[in-house]
Amino acid sequence: LRLILEPTLASRMAGDFKTGKRINMKKVIGYIASHFRKDKIWMRRSRPDKRRYQVLLAVDDSRSMAENGCAGVALEALAMLTTSMSRLEVGQVGVLKFGGPDGVMPLHALGAPLDGSAGPRLAASLRFQGDSTIADAPVTQLLSGLGH
Repeated sequence: LRLILEPTLASRMAGDFKTGKRINMKKVIGYIASHFRKDKIWMRRSRPDKRRYQVLLAVDDSRSMAENGCAGVALEALAMLTTSMSRLEVGQVGVLKFGGPDGVMPLHALGAPLDGSAGPRLAASLRFQGDSTIADAPVTQLLSGLGH
């Protein structure tokens, strides 16, 4: 995930600038030795280090998942993805389910923090007993719910 989700938010100090926030101590000796002409001794926040993404995980909550034996694998994958994204600090992570009689239902909002208490609540809300996924048109409902 580190390779796919590149850092987008600049928070590391780098560079040689005439003005900036911190002094690069490695450049100070050269600055003094050059009789104060090489004055690019300052660093700014220019290297991206943090990530700011909005990731929405959609889980099929239909009966076919349980009949094909994929329900346990889906829960394990959801747990692995949510923990790895929270460790990587990707930004906002949301979870929704589709495939039941209710259509697309959000289980975890994008703005809410994903902590240890959210995991059992997410697993309890996925029952894998919904009737159909194709008749509900989940992708259309998902896009209309997101406002696209």
